[in-house]
Amino acid sequence: MGKKAVSIDTKKGIILLRDTVFIENIFSNLSKNNNNYRYSEHVQLFAQSLHIFDGRNAYEFVRLNLLGAIPDLSTLDDSLGKTGTCIEEGIFRYNILQTHQKSVGYDIAVCSEDATAVIKRVSYNSTTNTFSGFPISLKHGIPCSRQFQTDSFDELKSCFENKDKTHYLNVHMVKPLIASNPYSSSPLLLAAYGINNNFKAIDVLNRWIWMFKNARQSNVRIVAFATDCDPRYLLAMRLATGFFWKN
Repeated sequence: MGKKAVSIDTKKGIILLRDTVFIENIFSNLSKNNNNYRYSEHVQLFAQSLHIFDGRNAYEFVRLNLLGAIPDLSTLDDSLGKTGTCIEEGIFRYNILQTHQKSVGYDIAVCSEDATAVIKRVSYNSTTNTFSGFPISLKHGIPCSRQFQTDSFDELKSCFENKDKTHYLNVHMVKPLIASNPYSSSPLLLAAYGINNNFKAIDVLNRWIWMFKNARQSNVRIVAFATDCDPRYLLAMRLATGFFWKN
């Protein structure tokens, strides 16, 4: 049997593509108009990996210098959306968590949460007609997704003039715990959203309990939450001890 067209380097977390598959796809596209370029499943998988691990600039460098080798960014975005790779701000991807749980094969996991400072900017998602870059409101600790939607220029102008931009990006990751091989699986990005760091310990506690219950519906039991030493997180951990001891 021949070698596989695609292989995965688990240590480096990258996808390797056989050069013959890559070259065959290029030659196939050279005889076509650029609007009719086609890409095999293996090439699309490689393109997704390249964009995720090396970023937009590296991806565009390869695309512009190897004509017909990989899809343009609009085509790539469509393929990423179909695979569930695209993240919508404030949406917890429990459906992806359930798929991840089945494919990797685990029942328990640790959830980590942390916020990192970001450059203040506003972006627009044409698919959902949503503006991202303004701090999302929390309702009982849960982010209110698709909060900034408008078809009015005056309303949008008012947001830019009167609302502050996001200071931090809050990220939730889920790390599977597998006794036989604890380092074999990569963590899953569960959710991400912009905040202004204006929250309380009770918001964190409510969010963790809500996440615990929803993860259970995806057949994943969260046994611990990990974060930094912010006093609000530490207080939430202290308050959560009784809940997780009982559940």
